[in-house]
Amino acid sequence: MSLKGVSVMKKILCLLVLLLSLTATCAAFNPPQPPRWYWIGSDAHYGAWIDTATARFYIGSKEYGHSNHQCALVWMEWYNADKDEYVISHDEYDLDCRMVRTLHATFYNSQNRVIDSYNRSYADFEDIIPGTNGEVVYDAVVLLKETRENARRL
Repeated sequence: MSLKGVSVMKKILCLLVLLLSLTATCAAFNPPQPPRWYWIGSDAHYGAWIDTATARFYIGSKEYGHSNHQCALVWMEWYNADKDEYVISHDEYDLDCRMVRTLHATFYNSQNRVIDSYNRSYADFEDIIPGTNGEVVYDAVVLLKETRENARRL
């Protein structure tokens, strides 16, 4: 084999190794599967999904500071590509005031082992900041509510 042939073989081998390493990296995280989990969006660092099977919509009670407001309880999954970790959180939304609070969150590593968990069931609601991932999730929750209401009308 000529020197040129060896050089081509090395390039092919390097390309093959690169492709295999990219495939292994991309396959490390298995995103939640539809139709239960709805993909909201992602970028180079984060991905977000909402559990459509357990999303619940209701009117706030008198014990709640914003009684008679439209509210939602949803489970979310956020994937952090930089750390190869994900969190599943139970979030409550006040759809009229555009506010959210996280009731519970559990953090997992890439081997699906719990690395942290916290319960914030008495946390205060916080404003949803315009132009953030939080607003994208809020919009998805509102869209899910509207979709369910439209389906009931049919």
